[in-house]
Amino acid sequence: MQPFAKTPLSEIRDAVAAGAIEAERLVRWTLARIRAAADLEAFVYVGEDALVADAAPAPSAGPVRRSLAGLPVAVKDIFETSAMPTSFGSKAYAGHRPVMDAAIVTALRQRGAIVAGKTATTEFAAWPPARTRNPLDSARSPGGSSAGSAAAVAAGLVPLAIGTQTLGSVVRPASYCGVVGFKPTYARLSRAGLKPLAESLDSIGLFARSVADVRLLYEALVDEPGPETADRRGLRLGFCRGAWWSEVAPDARAAIEASVGRLRAAGLAIDDVDLGPAFADLVEIGRTIHDFEMRRGLMPEYIAARDRLAPSMAAGIERAGRWTAADHRDALGRAEEARMAFQRAAAGYDALLCAAAATEAPDMSHTGDPSQNIPWTVLHVPCLTLPAATGATGMPIGLQVVAERYAEPRLLAVADALERLLSAGAGTASSRYLPAWADAVCADETLWAPGAQRRA
Repeated sequence: MQPFAKTPLSEIRDAVAAGAIEAERLVRWTLARIRAAADLEAFVYVGEDALVADAAPAPSAGPVRRSLAGLPVAVKDIFETSAMPTSFGSKAYAGHRPVMDAAIVTALRQRGAIVAGKTATTEFAAWPPARTRNPLDSARSPGGSSAGSAAAVAAGLVPLAIGTQTLGSVVRPASYCGVVGFKPTYARLSRAGLKPLAESLDSIGLFARSVADVRLLYEALVDEPGPETADRRGLRLGFCRGAWWSEVAPDARAAIEASVGRLRAAGLAIDDVDLGPAFADLVEIGRTIHDFEMRRGLMPEYIAARDRLAPSMAAGIERAGRWTAADHRDALGRAEEARMAFQRAAAGYDALLCAAAATEAPDMSHTGDPSQNIPWTVLHVPCLTLPAATGATGMPIGLQVVAERYAEPRLLAVADALERLLSAGAGTASSRYLPAWADAVCADETLWAPGAQRRA
């Protein structure tokens, strides 16, 4: 028998579509797991009765309807959901019930996915840290702002989760939790119904246990299939440290360089790439855009409900007042120049490799340093965390894989090829970090094996 937590999602989806397993069974399995891991505080809301009702058999609506058939997906509490409370991580929105679903939630439901619940986020996807704990070490943070989404997948509570990234809130938590985190090109997925933080940077991101699983989710959402993997013999890759490499801790540097060394030893052509001075200020540019737009967008909440905002959230809004409209315009212009320059710099490479995070997961007092993510978020390019190594204390260190804008199919194919090399003999890269208890939470889960017939 093969545990559900380690079964490729394509097999599970096909089994649901064929009637070999009931979606309601997956939902009850998911609920049992979430209840057993309540101390992680990954979820802020789970609608148990609604979940079971959603899992009831529905008439087929063709391939699009079946593309995520019966798969449980967690959604960050920064997206509006009409059937579940949406607080955006803030007491100012306690009890808020939107009248419509966010576009991403509608897309999930249309494709047959089961929205398992809302996951914890920092307030408005900014500050302070969520209460969620890292499943690999409960004294550490899973990062942020997509804390609950990363933790829920890492703990094996759900196979898929939706998050957002404005600076580094998908790629970095995925690195800390040892899962795959994928941020597509800016605005590739509709942000309608997402509470904005910094609209020039906000992007939707996806979490899963493997590249194959995240590709399944992404391709279902965009309705565009791509290649499964890349022929590594013809790949040309670049290793980019960047001006922000100095922020990476020594053990993380060693882990990333060792991972790149393993790929080179496997025969991959990997050049050392220096992007040059045009990209040196991307971290500063990103912070300027983020802070100015965050203050502008959240000023209504600050004025109307300052006493219900976390002190660090209110302080962040106040601190962001140092940036002027002229600073913001200048940063936007420099960002666009860098985007055009990157298209030229990345030409000839299938993907670039770099650090996904500056350190292992931090303690619970903060969500970590986004310096390794901000440049790529500013450039609006797709990027993906691949669990690749461990740091000084044995916690995950991710390798970030980056490509040009709208090159998602190639990026995912390259990442799949790299995952196969980096996790040779160990299953998917993320499976080595799956907590030991994750296979025993629901005893009934091993009663199903791919290919089984529907039980009476």
